[in-house]
Amino acid sequence: MPASTQKQVPLRTVFITALIVVLAASWFVWTRMEGTHETSGHEEAAATATEEGAASTALDAQGGAAAEARSSWAALLGREPSWPDDFASPRDCAAVEADLARICSVIDSRHAEAASAVPGGSCGLLQAAARELTARPPVTTAELKSYQTMLANVFHVFRVLGRERLELLRQLAREQSALSEPAAMAFYRWLISREACARSGETTIRLNALYDYASFLFQTMGGQAYLRRRTPESEALIAFYALMIVDAAERGGHNPNGVDPRPEIRRTRALIASSELLFAERYAAALDRMARGWEGRGVE
Repeated sequence: MPASTQKQVPLRTVFITALIVVLAASWFVWTRMEGTHETSGHEEAAATATEEGAASTALDAQGGAAAEARSSWAALLGREPSWPDDFASPRDCAAVEADLARICSVIDSRHAEAASAVPGGSCGLLQAAARELTARPPVTTAELKSYQTMLANVFHVFRVLGRERLELLRQLAREQSALSEPAAMAFYRWLISREACARSGETTIRLNALYDYASFLFQTMGGQAYLRRRTPESEALIAFYALMIVDAAERGGHNPNGVDPRPEIRRTRALIASSELLFAERYAAALDRMARGWEGRGVE
């Protein structure tokens, strides 16, 4: 056997071993730490509102499960669910912060351990996690060139946040599933408003940092491992808001990682169509608008 052929065997063995390690790590991290079931401008906002019928805050008549979810939302938050006029481009900083604080207050009242574990309760936990994660973005391109990079991405959230905080977040997601839809909306709007609404001395979370994480979800093994292990409704919500971020970045001329969202738009659209989410029709309308915007852009 030629010498060159002999040298290829250990390299192949190393690669196969690395791949096994990555897959095993994916299973271990997201089974043990996350669990199988958890959780720009005014013109653009006006266009989105028109497309999605956002001027009206009344929900269309829906089935029994959706009606029950609506009743639960109203009971938990003290008001009927409504779709914000400025959904995709929040303008009222105080209202955005009040919405998130209201949800955190309900969570804290139902989960005293998490409320007392970190300064600021569940809101403090979520906001600190967001700031730390966006300050330390994952690798979003060329992940497959190195198994060390693949491993780093698989363990990325664990390495940034640590075991204790991940366990608290996992508990909140599992035990407060009834709040997942309003919490996702409130937290998304808080995130995308930070460039305009961050207070003096507060770390600003920028759109390009959020874009890095959307790219991570859609283009890496670590991100896909996280996304695909959610419940269908959780995956639909996470993917929908990540697609909103990619769409906003693309509209602003910022898509350096070359994310093509069309496969995820289709998948998320199907998940939403089979869900019992209160605002399923609104999410679907936004995804349909995105799909039209990407028509004719070349091979997927």
